[in-house]
Amino acid sequence: VDKRNLITNKFSTHASVTTLSRYNKVMALIFESAGSINKLDSDTKVTTIIRSLEDTWKDSNDNLQQDGGEAKDLWSLGVAVEKSQNDMESKAVVFSDASWLTDNYLLKGRNIGQQTIQPHAVLLTDTLFWLTDQKESSGTVNNELDVKIQHSKEGQGWIFFGTGILFPFFVFGIGRLRISSRTRGGTQ
Repeated sequence: VDKRNLITNKFSTHASVTTLSRYNKVMALIFESAGSINKLDSDTKVTTIIRSLEDTWKDSNDNLQQDGGEAKDLWSLGVAVEKSQNDMESKAVVFSDASWLTDNYLLKGRNIGQQTIQPHAVLLTDTLFWLTDQKESSGTVNNELDVKIQHSKEGQGWIFFGTGILFPFFVFGIGRLRISSRTRGGTQ
């Protein structure tokens, strides 16, 4: 168990984390030395989009151990902020830690079968699409690897017999008809 870095797959259904929420079984984010975000009382709409796991605690004395006054809870690691005022809409996304946005995490992925998933890159793209009102563009990143062709014997016996036996007999039959029609035409 890592006591300093937080790993989570707890995402809301907000548009800025749609893909992560949909594939939370295989996509998890890593935050180095993250804090938590608390909502202040205001008329601004704040939606928690990323939470810590249930067994996370705030380490108030930095001893990397859970002490008596440090309760385990779900903590907000990322929030989406929206405010409408005078027919103007403003948006922001706030994270408790910026380490997820470094090359250490954005460029690295995890292979599942022949697919490489990069949850930090997915978070960045979905968040940017939400901030710029391009929700229809958000989604998964396609991997352009070639898919291997799987050969099986099911349903392919007719191809073997057709090309190996029937087609040669067909060609032989056409040749035989041609020769017999030529010999009949020459004797008359």
